[in-house]
Amino acid sequence: RELPVAVTPSAEDDPCLDFYSVHFWEWMVDPRWGYDPCRAPAAYWQLGKPTTFGEMPETIRLPPSAAAAHGSPTYTAAHILECTVNHGFHGGLFWAHNDPGRPLTTAYASMNRFASRALVDVSTQSLVEWLAQLRPPNPPLPPPQRAPSPLPPPPRT
Repeated sequence: RELPVAVTPSAEDDPCLDFYSVHFWEWMVDPRWGYDPCRAPAAYWQLGKPTTFGEMPETIRLPPSAAAAHGSPTYTAAHILECTVNHGFHGGLFWAHNDPGRPLTTAYASMNRFASRALVDVSTQSLVEWLAQLRPPNPPLPPPQRAPSPLPPPPRT
């Protein structure tokens, strides 16, 4: 299975990645108007491009109305990962490895379990290899040109 990103030519005909990266935080969870990835499939938002979550917490405390519908007072890291993929989004990044105010305690184990079941290779190496095949190799250089013949000396007057 191919990596789920759109590749479109730029003005210079160089390929570029074309996708949306949005954030997901507690305030976005509301059963009436919320923007969370567990509420509706990606197609519902009509974005027209692959969409990832560039920031999301490893745990979200749900408001009472959402907790009742979900059957739990929280979304866990595992639930958020499953939810984003099952709803047609293309991944997410937990915030943040180096933020002591929001330490990642369960996200690492959840990500490892999720990656081991993934249908695609989610390693950095696989991304580098995929990007390398997007652009054809550089064409060969033209043969060296011969230096022009020297001009004859100007006529003597």
